[in-house]
Amino acid sequence: MKCAHERSNRRLAFFFGGTFDPPHFGHHAIVRYLVNAYPQSSVIVMPAFAAPLREDIRLFSFRERFRLLRILFAPEILAGRVRLSRLEARLPRPNYTWQTLAALSRVCDRQPIIVIGADQAAKIISWYKGGELMRMYTFAVFAREGNAATQLERKNFHRIENFSADISATAERERLGALPAAERYAAVASTLRNLAEK
Repeated sequence: MKCAHERSNRRLAFFFGGTFDPPHFGHHAIVRYLVNAYPQSSVIVMPAFAAPLREDIRLFSFRERFRLLRILFAPEILAGRVRLSRLEARLPRPNYTWQTLAALSRVCDRQPIIVIGADQAAKIISWYKGGELMRMYTFAVFAREGNAATQLERKNFHRIENFSADISATAERERLGALPAAERYAAVASTLRNLAEK
């Protein structure tokens, strides 16, 4: 699996995992930032099949989330800048980020930089093998607007500056939760198509 842009002599690969339930503007803003700021890079976008540390109710199935991500990142996928992966669906459960990255290393031609929000970066020590993750990987940390991210003083945590998009999904999840289940997918798909076209 080629995990970075093939035409570059300085190739970078970013790993952007998460529940993406639902995919939204913040995810789009992060990927657009990466592909524009690092034009010789690719982003591996990998939806979690299940998130063992999350207890909230899922809005969409894995298959629905995968299809929505394909809508959101259609231009980047076509250009070879985003690689949408189903790898987590094939891994044993419960599955953690450590195991996902270990499986990815067997098919990827380079170690990726992990893309993460500042709130999750502050909690990573509590993740399964969080200490090993912090020692072995480099992180691109995106802070939510207004988040000072004061707990991120680690040499392999690189805060992304000049990024002001609100990447929280809370408001969007609340809005969708109020809709009938049969209407949610169409509502999100329409929004994502509009984002993709911008």
